[in-house]
Amino acid sequence: MMQRFRTAGLAGLLLLLAAGTALVANPQYVNYQGILHDADGAPLATGDYSMEFQIHRDLMADSLLWGPFVFDGTNGPGHSAMVHVTNGRFNVILGPADTTGRAIGAAFKEDASGPDQCFVEIRVNGGDPILPRQQILTVPY
Repeated sequence: MMQRFRTAGLAGLLLLLAAGTALVANPQYVNYQGILHDADGAPLATGDYSMEFQIHRDLMADSLLWGPFVFDGTNGPGHSAMVHVTNGRFNVILGPADTTGRAIGAAFKEDASGPDQCFVEIRVNGGDPILPRQQILTVPY
């Protein structure tokens, strides 16, 4: 009986250690949702749009960490299907790598130079970036 408890306890400890390691690992994919509005403030019309995403270290400066990742309907690293927008609302999955082959997890890797913060920059249909960039924050789960 004691041997079963030790085995179960060891298995539980290994499971907790594996889960802890998974929690601190950099992501391979990032889910991103948003609402797009036109110049008049109305939600963007329902349809398929080309969208480009970049992750920067700074709110405004040229501080590219990752990207671009382009939803334009072409194949290849850093490309995916066009984004379907419904009454302005969209959902995309970024990753695993951008057009240069950089893994998205590298954008969130903390080292001596940061990053302390990450901001996403979005372009729709090849237009100017939507400013200000939006800060990427974690959520509890």
